[in-house]
Amino acid sequence: MSSYLQSIVNGFAGIRLTPSRLDINPVLPSGVSSLHLVGLDYLGIQLNIVIVADEVIVVQQSPSSVTQLRVCVFEPEEIHLLQPHKEIQFRRRRASIISTTEPLPT
Repeated sequence: MSSYLQSIVNGFAGIRLTPSRLDINPVLPSGVSSLHLVGLDYLGIQLNIVIVADEVIVVQQSPSSVTQLRVCVFEPEEIHLLQPHKEIQFRRRRASIISTTEPLPT
């Protein structure tokens, strides 16, 4: 079961965990209209990530206790601060979720 789940998260959602960030590079296969990842835990914060045809939506579900997260979107660059229960939407492309204490990725 874990291999199946890993193929969805890493393959279709394009999510990769690195030592300093959570990278997203979503690719939906033909015939799939959306992918919803609910309750994804990153640095103790619950995230919902929705990938649809042309956009990605990230919602921080739990309040941040110590860690504050931001979404860094690339080409062109956008930076969004995550806040509990507020949607961040961006055109579907490469992005990283990273703590505000970490330097921005390049």
